[in-house]
This record gives sequence, structure tokens and C-alpha cells, in this order.
Amino acid sequence: MQLKEFKEFITEKNNLHGSVGADGKTLGHVRDYVMPFLSSAGRKRTAQNLKSVGGSFKNVENDGEHYKADAPSTHKLALKFGDHPAGTEVRITHVSGSGSDGRSLVAHTESHGKIPLSKIEKPAALKKPPKTTSGFDAEAKLSRNLGTTAAGSSSTGFDFHYSGNAKNASKPVVRGKIKTVVTKSGSKKAVKGLDRPDVRGESKLIKGKFGQSVVSWDRNGGWAFRNKSKMNPMLEKATVVGKDGKRRNIIEHLNTHHPDGKIESGFRADAHPGTTRHYLNSSEINALHIHHYEKDKKTGKVKADRGTTYTVGKTSLKGNTNLSHLSDSDVNRLDGKVDILRTLTGRAEVTHRPSPTIMREFAHRAHSEEGHADLSNPQHAATFKQHVDKHIKEYQKTKPTIKEEAPANSMGAGPQGLSSAQGAPIAGYDKILPGAKMLRRKALERVIRRRGT
Repeated sequence: MQLKEFKEFITEKNNLHGSVGADGKTLGHVRDYVMPFLSSAGRKRTAQNLKSVGGSFKNVENDGEHYKADAPSTHKLALKFGDHPAGTEVRITHVSGSGSDGRSLVAHTESHGKIPLSKIEKPAALKKPPKTTSGFDAEAKLSRNLGTTAAGSSSTGFDFHYSGNAKNASKPVVRGKIKTVVTKSGSKKAVKGLDRPDVRGESKLIKGKFGQSVVSWDRNGGWAFRNKSKMNPMLEKATVVGKDGKRRNIIEHLNTHHPDGKIESGFRADAHPGTTRHYLNSSEINALHIHHYEKDKKTGKVKADRGTTYTVGKTSLKGNTNLSHLSDSDVNRLDGKVDILRTLTGRAEVTHRPSPTIMREFAHRAHSEEGHADLSNPQHAATFKQHVDKHIKEYQKTKPTIKEEAPANSMGAGPQGLSSAQGAPIAGYDKILPGAKMLRRKALERVIRRRGT
């Protein structure tokens, strides 16, 4: 998915989901945005059609609360379909599944034939604000205060970033694990895990998630994590106690208690120690913002909109900004539960969620204790940028000049915020320099000069 402007993501087409995925959102859309407009006959037919893919609907014996027998239409097209332009009014009678697995949903209409559910717009009367809006609001604040752009829905960009006051500092930073560098001698080498002084941040609400994947069932192979999520090595180590009193990892538990590929009721497992650190490290995160956004349920007024920003991991930013640092033991406190969702289709979403209590504690530190900063606060962010600009300038003085070369057609070649003119660090340098005494630093520089690298 390409990077999107924050506003573009928030105002994205409000069409319904068209395929039943592991998260079950599409079935929720049918329940919330289609069933209310159907007659009892249409509701019953829809429930029966979607039963095989996990559809479970209540009160189908009654007409939907918005059903009108003489209404000319129930929905509009969000996107053009065939000869019908976007905005065309249609009247849906029921929904069914299509495709070999029945997970692609189709809306049956009175006068416009069968239309993919993904082409249908959510009824204006029932539209709900996205649950993630407040989270992206926090990202927007952070990015605005740093003079950059939030990643929005992208999985390749960072929630917030800052690369100093260089000419290209406002460009989005792209995640990458390996960089190709050219040494002074002209040789090329791939370097992994370099310390970089640019800020690569993750923003989370107190009920946020730290990584997810999908577990799938196969008639011959049983349950397994078959996708390429970076979280699989840790999620498969999460454990749960079954009805027989035995503790097993997720895969063993599913194969023992759900051998037919169906999970009638979702459940929770205990996250394996180090799951949060794995998520942050594998995502190359060196700054973490935890935000508390909450509205009063009665008045609708915002009663909490604050957060605290930290540096995390083995980064040279530690101690060189106005941010406090979360140690490994601090981050380990965020290891919480792993949710496995209900499914009747053999594909279930698996999500790691930290303890809301610990998240709330971390979010409020900048507002309850000294020595903490909140980058959603413009003044704190301005001070932070001054520190980072100074740190980058000093950091580059200690580095040999190495030209960075991005691999062809690679979006993950390294941060755009650090160019060859700024000088990329050499492998292993971050393990020696941060916190070292000046004597050790000079000694290392002499070794580097002798090696000619």
C-alpha cells in the first residue's frame, strides 16, 4: 500500500467491505449497514446464506428497523459498477456469498442485478466515525509538530518521523532492514541493524495493538501461521490453558481443541515474554508515543487527550533528547494478551494487545512526573527538534564518510532522511559508541582510519 496523506485516509471512500476476512469486519458491515434495511424475509435469507462463513445475526424474524416496504431505494453505489455510475440509488433485497469459499459477498437488488458489496456505500444515517480516527489524530499532531507527514494507513511508513533540519527532512521515512553501503575503498556491502540518529516513531492509543497476524487451517496440515508476518515467531509462542487444564502454545491448542478449522468462540492467550520488544525491533522503531484519548460517554466531550513520548531500544538518541527512555524491562511490561478471533472459515485474526493499565500509566507520565515529554505538545516537540538537530550534527562528526547506495526497486533500502552527504554509520558502530567515553571513541577512530573504511 502506498503512503497516503492523513486527510486522504480519513476521507477514504465509505464503501462496505466486500470479502469476509479473518477479522470478521465484513460480516459486521452486513449486520450494521445492510440488515437494518431488509425485510424479515431478506434478513432470514441473508443469515442462511452467510451462515457457512461465520454469519450470526439476531432477530432475523423481524423487519429491520429502517425497512420501508415502499422505499424506492436502500443504498447508493460508492463506486461505478457496469453502466451504473457512483451515486446510483439501489434497493437491496438480501446478501449472499460467492466464489469457491463463499467469502466474496454480493448484494442482490430489485432493479440493478447483483452488485459486489464493496461497491455499496454505507447509508448516511448509519455511518459511524472510524474507531481509529482518534489514533490517527494523535499521529497527525505528532507529525505536524515535527513538520512532517503521518503514514496514515500504510504499513511501510512510520507513524511519525524526523530526520533533522536537512533539505530532505520533510520526506516520509520508509522502513528498511538492510542497506547497501560503499566504503572508501570502493567495495560494496550489505549492512543490517545500523544505528541511525533519525527518529522512527510508533504512536499507540492505550488500547492499541502491538502486532498481528492470521492463523489458518488446512485439512491436511491443521492450524499454522502461513503468512509472512514478522510477528509469527512470537505469536506462535503465546500460550493458553485448555479445558483439559493443560497449557499449550496457540498452534497446539488449536489443533487439539479446534481440529475442524472452526473456532466457535474467540479466546485469549498469554503473550510470550519479549513480544512487544520483537514488534518494535523488527519494525525498526526507536521512538514510541503512547496516547490517552477518551470522551465522556454522557456528554461526548473529550476528557483526555494527552500522551508521553519515549526513545526505545539501543539507539544513540537515548539521553540526547528531552524524551525519557523505556528500558527493555519497561517495554517487557507491555507484553499483554494475544486475542484469537472467532471463525468458521478456517482463518482467524491473531492480535497482540498490551495491558491498558500499563499503557495508561506510560501515557500520563509527561503530565504527572518531571523529566518526560509529549511530542503532541508543540512546545515539547520544538525542544525535541533542537536536541535532535544538535545530536545529528555531533553524531556525523564521529562517522567516516560512507556513500549509501539504495538497492534497485527497493522501498526498504534505508531512511530517506540520511543521505550520503550526511554519512551513514558502519556496521557495529552503534554497539560501541553510545555512552562510551571520549578516549574509546578516539581510539576507535584511529582504528577506522588505519583500516581505510
